[in-house]
Amino acid sequence: MENTENSSKLAEDLSNLLHLTVNEDILLKRMQDYFKPRPASLVETDDEREQLEARLSTLSAKLGGPPDVVVTEDEAVLSGRYDTYGMVAIQEALSMFHRSRRTVCRSHLFFIGSHLVEQHPDWWIPPLKVEEANQTAERLRDCFWDEIEIAYIRIASFWDRVGQLLDFIFFNIRQYERDGFSTVMDRINVNHVRLYPHLRSSPAWEHLRSYQVSETTTGLKWLIRRRNLLIHSLHLRALTQSPDDDPIFIGAYNHIEESVRNKLKPGSTQDELGYVHSHLASAANLFHDVIDFCHLALDTGVVVVLKP
Repeated sequence: MENTENSSKLAEDLSNLLHLTVNEDILLKRMQDYFKPRPASLVETDDEREQLEARLSTLSAKLGGPPDVVVTEDEAVLSGRYDTYGMVAIQEALSMFHRSRRTVCRSHLFFIGSHLVEQHPDWWIPPLKVEEANQTAERLRDCFWDEIEIAYIRIASFWDRVGQLLDFIFFNIRQYERDGFSTVMDRINVNHVRLYPHLRSSPAWEHLRSYQVSETTTGLKWLIRRRNLLIHSLHLRALTQSPDDDPIFIGAYNHIEESVRNKLKPGSTQDELGYVHSHLASAANLFHDVIDFCHLALDTGVVVVLKP
């Protein structure tokens, strides 16, 4: 009897705990109607999706991947070897974009939720008392900062995947470990772009290069610096009061807090949400430029991918 009761309690607790997780994608999709700005997507229509899939399929085939449809006569045995590395590299970039977008959506959800609880605790179901509203808002703000941090890391990781793809196409490098997107772009600039005017003047290269070298809050250099600080040193959070503002407080110099202020420089919740939306939009728009630039280099014989 005891085991049955424990099993029932376990099943109930697990159901309550995992119910939101199982339904989260559906709920997030509904919530996007309330997000301003709306999280960027790689495509907006079915026609755009078909065009992107066709472009990616063609690129995969140029990199030695298998064709979408293989037709043989008289049930002949298909022979030949295919190189799936390029196809997998493309899928890695796509997967990381969608994971980044999901995290941005979660960040926006917690942003709306924390403000809603603060301003309209009576809208909550059931309505919250003052103390409950304060505790709930604080918890939602903590979740917001966690998701924003993950969003930065994932968007930066998306560009790592793009660098992996470019390194394979332009330099036949498969052992991709430490070189980041910026390093690969610099090598492409020195070894290919300077030699071929049609690459240098292409809109795809101009767009990618502009984003890569930008140090503004909308540029890649800023994003990578923030990603590195988050991974290796600091976590993203709202700034605390400076000790200089309180004459009663006397203590040792806090290097970590100083790094948060001077290096990480977190903005308000609205500022940070705007930053991740901006970088997600850049990833969505520039991914098409990545594909165009790869096609251009392959079609004009600038690069030749070694195939098995």
